[in-house]
Amino acid sequence: MAIIGGVSFIAPLFGIAIGYVLARSAKDVYAMMAFYIVANGIFLVGVPLEHLGYDSPVLGGMKGMQWIRYRPGYIVNLIAGFYRSPDIMGLHAASVVMFCFCHQMRPDTKSKPWWLAVASWAFFCLLLAGRRKMIGMPFVFLAAWFLLGKATKLVPLNRFVGFLAVCAIPLGIGMMILGRSDGSREYSNYASTLVTESVDRTGELVTVSVFSTIQQTGIFGAGLGAATQGRYHMGRIGGPKAWQEDGVSRIFMELGLFGVVCVLIAGRHFYGAVKRALRNPNGNYETRVLQLSLISLVIAYAASFTVSHQQFSGDPGSGVIAMIFLGALFGLYVHPQHHVGKAPIKPELSDSRSR
Repeated sequence: MAIIGGVSFIAPLFGIAIGYVLARSAKDVYAMMAFYIVANGIFLVGVPLEHLGYDSPVLGGMKGMQWIRYRPGYIVNLIAGFYRSPDIMGLHAASVVMFCFCHQMRPDTKSKPWWLAVASWAFFCLLLAGRRKMIGMPFVFLAAWFLLGKATKLVPLNRFVGFLAVCAIPLGIGMMILGRSDGSREYSNYASTLVTESVDRTGELVTVSVFSTIQQTGIFGAGLGAATQGRYHMGRIGGPKAWQEDGVSRIFMELGLFGVVCVLIAGRHFYGAVKRALRNPNGNYETRVLQLSLISLVIAYAASFTVSHQQFSGDPGSGVIAMIFLGALFGLYVHPQHHVGKAPIKPELSDSRSR
């Protein structure tokens, strides 16, 4: 049990190392994203096939499982496609959408209609996943990109408004397709509750769950693996029968209060490192825009983990992928001599120490 919990915490750290080593230039990072987009864009074909009722043993996720969300007046059948579960499918579909946005925001990039088309396809599949915690990820990404872009004076307001209008195209297409179909309208209706219920639902998951966890396990927690997905398949294991859905209460349960303090200290150091990397005085404009996109990706993944850890603890590979881009952020900062692009740094992008 401890090994399973330890792997889910440690594996993402290897992602940071991988991203740091591979990210020698902005071109390398965009190539990794493009490979991911193509691979998962093809794999997402199973989503509409399952939705249309095709009967195949490779569709629908784990054998014997049926994911259903009951809502007042309607039922939402969650779709997994070729993936293990709707959570995993939704995470990969959201990643494809955000990676397409990264390419769309790339200065002087070509094939922009292609990225919008793929993003529209992925967002359509994301809505069919029926998982609001993943549907919200592209919106968190855009919000982080705008706020950090303004804070670093990297993205002018008029340019962001243009990006926002363009990025709204795939989001609107996905909602429009499902909203016009009588057999799929429940998916768009359920997705719209993200606006009306997200604040209350997040508070219920995180705040209430943390206090309940401390009451269950005390300040020392229950040990590694106690709240990791798959724990109850490990044979006759004792301990409290509980399920911490959100990532915050999971950390409290497995690491205890003192472990949480250590995580906060580590997070403070990571924050300082990220802040220095974003100030990158040696990076050209293309590189700095990419770094802005990378940290926005990490924030979106962190937001998803905060409200639900199962797609990361049950699939450590997802955590590795998320952390690869954090490592890439640092790699682009440390290896400025390999950056691609001939455009000099704009005056407003210069570090304050050089003024």
